[in-house]
Amino acid sequence: MISTSKLKEIEDFEWEPANQPEAPASQFVLEFDDFQRSNTARFIPPAMYHENWQRQELIRTQSEGMAEKLEEMGVPTRQDGPSMVMITAVTRQITEVERFRNINFIPSMAQKNRRNMLNDLEHFLSVIDPNVAGAFARYMVATDGQRIKVKYGRRNLLKAIRKFKKKLARWRAEARVRFGIRILFQGLEFPRDEKGTYHLHANILYVPPLMLNGEWEEFLSWSHAWFGTWIKDNGRIQNIREMVKYPFKPNDVRGADGHELKWLYENTFKTRIVEALDTFREWRSWKNSQNLKVGRIAGRTYLRRPQPIFAERLDDNGEKKERDRSSPENIIIARMTPGFYATLWSEPAILVMNYNPRTIFEKSRERLLEVELYSHEAKAIWDAKGAPDPATALAMAAAAKADDATNVRALWSGANLYKVHNGTITPSDEGRGCFELIEDLADPPDPPTNDPLAMFDGVTIHSKELPKRAAPKGDGGSI
Repeated sequence: MISTSKLKEIEDFEWEPANQPEAPASQFVLEFDDFQRSNTARFIPPAMYHENWQRQELIRTQSEGMAEKLEEMGVPTRQDGPSMVMITAVTRQITEVERFRNINFIPSMAQKNRRNMLNDLEHFLSVIDPNVAGAFARYMVATDGQRIKVKYGRRNLLKAIRKFKKKLARWRAEARVRFGIRILFQGLEFPRDEKGTYHLHANILYVPPLMLNGEWEEFLSWSHAWFGTWIKDNGRIQNIREMVKYPFKPNDVRGADGHELKWLYENTFKTRIVEALDTFREWRSWKNSQNLKVGRIAGRTYLRRPQPIFAERLDDNGEKKERDRSSPENIIIARMTPGFYATLWSEPAILVMNYNPRTIFEKSRERLLEVELYSHEAKAIWDAKGAPDPATALAMAAAAKADDATNVRALWSGANLYKVHNGTITPSDEGRGCFELIEDLADPPDPPTNDPLAMFDGVTIHSKELPKRAAPKGDGGSI
């Protein structure tokens, strides 16, 4: 349960980074380092940080609870393989990474899958096709019309999903021919009610052409007759987050036991719940072929290049380096884009496999030095933007988690960050909760598909401070 924060009563904190690069045009493709520089040391108020921390803790506990129930029923939910940690680059906090299999109703995996599709769809509507799809796209809900009961050992939900998807496919094709309707996206939901039955329906994003002389009413009447169930056109899309939803809310299945979760797993595993269609699908295929991802800077979406995986980095001659497997510790997997991982200020992070700060292997010690270099570069950007000392930022985050308004204000004033306003703060992303902001910034990299570690998400937090080391010699790094 997400409680109301006392910090909202003192929500008069405002902070803007110094030396912030000007946001580029959305059509540009950003290099990874430019994206890192722009998104490091962004700020969210304490109440928003507290709200997000509660939500992330809820997702973590719900994910672990579902995973334990499934594993008791013999369903493996976690990936085998070496341990992995995330090291925040500025505050130097170590987080153990829990790697779940891609089971689409485990909340941490659902969050990751939703974020990727959400970012892609928003970029397509706002940047790629803003004048047609972005201006005229509409939101429809179509129901399957039946309550699906749990039947252990049977795949009746899977059968209903397949049947409904075939019906949707035929409707899409006919709507395109008869009315010129383009369907760009469909996502299935199957929320669970208090009686333990599931209600299957689809959220549909479509673009109609100019319709005259009753054609619009004819299309809606024809669609209703086609499905023979309840359908509703909800008008032009106002908030894309209403379109890209989870299959069901985690709270819906709180009463489900291990047997029911196993039934749900057997009926949904490797089933495509959301689908990009038409020109949106074509654009996503092009984006993936170019090895690009969608990220955000100050609420706007951008295409960016991902950070190369450690094994694919180039040597001094421009040739790919082979991963040295003679020393199996401290393998650097990738750098993560900035997120609010440890404080109210965003910072990059580094994924490390088989982390051992006391390794005896020479190559493994060299990799730790590379982690130090990444941290040093991130800290230089952090300092240049005027963010507080990492120890102060961590103390303020701890007070925000505890909903300790008095301590938060004292720390803020002591760090000379405090600015009083007559009204409340208006963040740059007005009206958006921290849960949405953290999804925008935290963007785990996608390892190669042939990598056994390719699917990981879900973070179990057991933080401890990384041992301090002297900063590399030099001028503090370029920014």
